Amino acid sequence: FEAVNRFCEAERTSGHEIEVISVADHSCGGITTGMQTNWQPKFSQPICLPGGSCQVQIGTSAYGTTDGWTPEVLARARISLPQLSAQVCCNQTLRKSFPSVLARIQDELGISPSSEDQANFQQAISQLAHNYTCMDDVYTVVPGMQLGSACTSLMQRYLSLMVQKASRVAFTTASHTSVDINVYASWDIQDRFRGSNENDEIGRRIIREVLELDSSVMDPISQALEECQVPVVP
Repeated sequence: FEAVNRFCEAERTSGHEIEVISVADHSCGGITTGMQTNWQPKFSQPICLPGGSCQVQIGTSAYGTTDGWTPEVLARARISLPQLSAQVCCNQTLRKSFPSVLARIQDELGISPSSEDQANFQQAISQLAHNYTCMDDVYTVVPGMQLGSACTSLMQRYLSLMVQKASRVAFTTASHTSVDINVYASWDIQDRFRGSNENDEIGRRIIREVLELDSSVMDPISQALEECQVPVVP
């Protein structure tokens, strides 16, 4: 952020017109620390009466009576979960040896998979035949013909659950939320983006008010984009 600001200040000092707008496309929720796993509600406990002793236990934590979380687990990870998932699913040699898969996971994440975790990983790997290879993707794991998304998506989900249980950090969503997100704008254009805006309105304001492009410029561009035939990859 500071580097971008320094660059923009230097450009403006040199007489160039430059503005910065920063916005995310969606919210992904947040995280919860001190997650309790294997929570077993007990609805048959007696009710505390006013003035009486109260020893009601409404549930049992998997970690006993101690609250907290173990963030050091997160610091042990040496690779992202999408990268590790792609390695496990796309590497035929690794995938054929499940002990090697477990060793790779423990080496990269510093977590020993439980028996439940191991069963989950085997389920993900079973989505692919032993001779199946994945297409070269953004992680450049193994060249091949197709992307084994059935395996990688499941593996990533199961790895995430394992990390969450071990660190006691729960991610509140697995996808997008409808929570509003912030818009940041610089210098002369800040006031144009204040308040609540629909996501596509941000782009319209950039075109109309920042770039000052009118319909004579934008209509042909819009028409060309609408008529563009994007090839469908089977």
